[in-house]
Amino acid sequence: MARVTESDILRQMAVREEPGAYVLGCFERRITLYTQQVRALNLIHSLFVEERLKEGSKLAVIGGGAAGLTAAAGAAIRGAKVTVFEQASDLLAMFRNNRQRWLHPHLYDWPEEGSEEPRANVPVLDWTADLAGNVAERLLAQWQPLVQRHGIEIHTRVRRLQIHPGSSTPRQLTWNTDSFDEGDFEVVILAVGFGTERTLEGAPVRSYWEDDNLDRLIHASGSSTRYLISGTGDGGLIDLLRVRLRDFRHERIIQRYLGETSLGAVRTELLKLEEEFRKGRFKEGDFFRKYKGLPETKVLDARLQEDLRGDTTAVLNGRDAFPLSAGASMLNRFLTSRLMNLGRVRYESGTLSVKRVEKKGAYEVSFLDENGKSKHVEEFDDIIVRHGPEPALERSFESIWKKTGARMRELAELDQTRRPLFRAEDFAKAPSGARPSTPAAPVNMSTPTAAPSRGDCFGREELTRRLVEEVLAEEPRPTMVLGPPGIGKSTLTRQAYHHPEVVRRYGNRRYFVRLDGATSRELVVSAVAAVLGIGSEPQLWHAVKHSLQAAPALLVLDNLETPWHEDRPGTEALLAELGAVAGLALVGSVRGGERPYVPRSRPPIEVTRLDDKSALDLFCSIASNADRTEPLLESLLREQDGLPLAIKLLAFAAEGASLENTWALWRTERAALYERPGGSDRESSLSVSLEVSIKGPRMTDESRRLLSLLATLPGGAAQWDLDRFLPGMAHGAAQVLAKVGLAFFEQGRIRMLAPIREHVRRSRPPGVEERERVRTHYLGMPREHGGKLGRMGGGGALTLLITEFANIEGLIEEELDGKEATDAMDAAIALSEFMRFSGHGTSRVLQMARAVARSKGDAGREANCIHGMGNIALVRSQHEEARRRYEEALPLYEQVGAVLGRANCIQRLGDIALARSQHEEARRRYEEVLPLYKQVGDVLGRANCIKSLGDIALRRSQHEEARRRYEEALPLYEQVGDVLGRANCIRRLGDIALERSQHEEARRRYEEALPLHEQVGDVLGRANCIKSLGDIALERSQHEEARRRYEEALPLYEQVGAVLGRANCIRRLGDIALERSQHEEARRRYEEALPLYEQVGDVLGRANCILGLGDIALRRSQHEARDFFEQSLSLYMLIPEPYSIGQTHRRLARIAPKAEERRRHITAARQAWESIERPDLVQELHGEFGD
Repeated sequence: MARVTESDILRQMAVREEPGAYVLGCFERRITLYTQQVRALNLIHSLFVEERLKEGSKLAVIGGGAAGLTAAAGAAIRGAKVTVFEQASDLLAMFRNNRQRWLHPHLYDWPEEGSEEPRANVPVLDWTADLAGNVAERLLAQWQPLVQRHGIEIHTRVRRLQIHPGSSTPRQLTWNTDSFDEGDFEVVILAVGFGTERTLEGAPVRSYWEDDNLDRLIHASGSSTRYLISGTGDGGLIDLLRVRLRDFRHERIIQRYLGETSLGAVRTELLKLEEEFRKGRFKEGDFFRKYKGLPETKVLDARLQEDLRGDTTAVLNGRDAFPLSAGASMLNRFLTSRLMNLGRVRYESGTLSVKRVEKKGAYEVSFLDENGKSKHVEEFDDIIVRHGPEPALERSFESIWKKTGARMRELAELDQTRRPLFRAEDFAKAPSGARPSTPAAPVNMSTPTAAPSRGDCFGREELTRRLVEEVLAEEPRPTMVLGPPGIGKSTLTRQAYHHPEVVRRYGNRRYFVRLDGATSRELVVSAVAAVLGIGSEPQLWHAVKHSLQAAPALLVLDNLETPWHEDRPGTEALLAELGAVAGLALVGSVRGGERPYVPRSRPPIEVTRLDDKSALDLFCSIASNADRTEPLLESLLREQDGLPLAIKLLAFAAEGASLENTWALWRTERAALYERPGGSDRESSLSVSLEVSIKGPRMTDESRRLLSLLATLPGGAAQWDLDRFLPGMAHGAAQVLAKVGLAFFEQGRIRMLAPIREHVRRSRPPGVEERERVRTHYLGMPREHGGKLGRMGGGGALTLLITEFANIEGLIEEELDGKEATDAMDAAIALSEFMRFSGHGTSRVLQMARAVARSKGDAGREANCIHGMGNIALVRSQHEEARRRYEEALPLYEQVGAVLGRANCIQRLGDIALARSQHEEARRRYEEVLPLYKQVGDVLGRANCIKSLGDIALRRSQHEEARRRYEEALPLYEQVGDVLGRANCIRRLGDIALERSQHEEARRRYEEALPLHEQVGDVLGRANCIKSLGDIALERSQHEEARRRYEEALPLYEQVGAVLGRANCIRRLGDIALERSQHEEARRRYEEALPLYEQVGDVLGRANCILGLGDIALRRSQHEARDFFEQSLSLYMLIPEPYSIGQTHRRLARIAPKAEERRRHITAARQAWESIERPDLVQELHGEFGD
């Protein structure tokens, strides 16, 4: 691509017949907010390089959209005297109030490198991907200071602006606002945009920038809503995607659809096609054929299929014979082509004739051929017209349009946006010696003295709406904003202060008063007077009051807690007087959970933690180089507990650094990352902000002692435990901490936000005696309650341990670092049984405990730690990891002579073999360990082995043998009071009944076992029972009931990390789809389950999935189905599993091409079923095939 020069830019944009006049971006392709900004800055840069503009030159910018403001700001920074003209009453009028369209600077460049970068990275009026209205607010927040600093004149509501004839510069302009005016300018830039959208007679008029409900699901019953989308540019294709895809959001495109690595070949091919088109190697009409020939996109197509809306249908219409237009971006072309490829969007070419049929509430549309004759007629419920804009230049400057329109369209192919000519430093500051022009009186845009910067506000939309609503009430009443330190109270009040409706209502009578240093009523009055611009007065309060009474006003008192804590009566009296001023909207931000008493006040607005998405948005708005999808970032933000100040300071520390390095620093330094270099105020240092509260007058010695204790407890403390730690004084101390905002009550506990806890933990450790109370309480919990798991009362024990897990784990880790680590090691070992049961936690504390045990030469405890890690791995289907751990623990148990430990390891190795369908290996292990359990008198171990031998028999469809084993194990479990063992045996008896189609018996068994699993807190057992009840429903073709059960069980399996359970549920959902002839859905489920079965080595599950794929293939090809059936048969034979062996032979018999082969399969099926005594199945076989 040849380099574009400054001369090229001016040649492209200059109106030759009008010296000094330039048209900015009315005709080009690649039209986005970002590309318009690049064009604007390219033009300003070129004008200065070619000396058409110089320092002090007068520039007129006609148009107050994004391009016009960017050009104006860029020129002002470089020293020009700038005047902006806008016919609307507001700048950025087109999209400033839109809360639906998503603007992204680079997304339409996909799949080019850098297209996912959310930040525009322009040196003037920069922005980050967001909803259009939010982007507009961000641009205006940057624009306002530039207006003041550089004296930019602004005229809004401009009418009859004329460029008077002239053969040289300067050019004379005249215009009307409230009065007539004129001026001379060396350069005039026409940034009038693209004009109003074209309409179609008879069709509804819907502006692209108007909030609508296209992407909302339609809940009415009956037939789908029929949409016609006319227009194949980006506007039309975006609305097509919104109409056809559920919850379609531009901000989710990359993550949901385009992030797959499997799209690599497609991306490469798309870029190649785009380059070929630019070089003229194929025509626009060939796009559709070319996109059809792209490599397969199975994952993407599956997601699109999954997201398709069932409440709409859509027809896309365009003038050309083929639907994909060069005027649309690759991104939208590609997604539309995939929908068409799936058969979910129809295309009809030709012009349209539309007639509204009121009786039907529909539109009758005729599709016309080239001669204007109707090809066919259809009815639609709604029509979306996206035919592009009527050129604004033609409407507003007709003479210029006539002179230059056609020529400028020809030049529009010059693509100047891919390689901007300017550098960031070109717009870094005004040239040396520059003097801003004298500020003109702003038009309805003045900003009051000491106006606060707006700042970035994320996740506070609802709170902002509430606060703005209070401020705009006809008779506003005082409103207090409450919250802990660093939560964003000031940010919220500033957001409301700058809200467009608030600006429109109060104009320059908005006052924001910082009260950090005001410790009395008198100092508050002085601070307010200073912001109002009132100098020294004998009666200062009366002057302040008189000024506030003059007209409606907004008064925000920031950090109101400072005077209130020091002078409560005086501050509350002053607030009462302010609250009584007619027309005054009074807002105060107060640190903590308690507010001053003000008569007539509204309920307070409480600011709480940010949600995960908002925390991510805030972090990435500062550390813009961070990868939003990086798991490390998710972990890092989770530890900030949604505290905005902590997130913001951490983002500053992370800016320009890798996440890996930031994470490493966080793990070692933590609190140090909460300080900005050189920062010593509340907004740049978390410690400064927190110490204001900790040292404040409301804090007591007891509350500080409790604060130090709570800082050692990541999960907070149960309120009923507080007296254990600070007898007789804890509850009063807790009340104080909640009132000052350093802690909060939640679900019967008192907690601290993580960054606050981290600061206190490092700076204010608890006393020795109090620390010992906490240590004894929490380290004793796993040993006291862990033994109850699986027994009567185990459910309550499980609930308690889940609630206190974070505290227990945190204290174990700290104690393992100390000299006396024995109690911590024993707590870690006891905690492993809880982790096995519940799915909570990782083996990290066991690894730490093992290292300590080894360093102390304690082989017994080391073996117990390793065995615990093996148990956790086994229940999470990590079989190789579990096997390695048990084989590692065995010699240690032998070394210390621990027979029971050896036995437990051998039994677990048998469990692994059973899970992998290695039945003989499993049987050998169980028969090896049974005498060891008898030797040590361990009844529970014997019962577990006998039950597991029953599991082997059940897997092999040896039902009588399985029943005998379970009935042998049951009384042993009852003897030792092991509820879990009983529940497992009862559930397995249900499995036998289910396999024999004794559905009522199976249901009775599962419903008997389920409350026992719940009683002992066994999540995995609950999941298995629920899944089996789904199996019964499936056998009875009760598909909705079965689906409900599987979807109920799935999250439970995920909770405990049971991969096999997840795989079984997913496969069963595939079976439901298969029975309903939803073959693609069934295939997707089987292919999702297969790798999970392979991961855990479950041969039976793999075989069942492959059999299901064979049933699907049978609809298309007997040859393809035979391959699947034979593959599944070989796996069933490996186990062996006679029931399924018989069913597979039966399928192969049905499709056998020769009689001899059919007889062979029938004989094999009969033999398999006779071996497990299933005469019912043999009889079915005889009924189908005869003798």
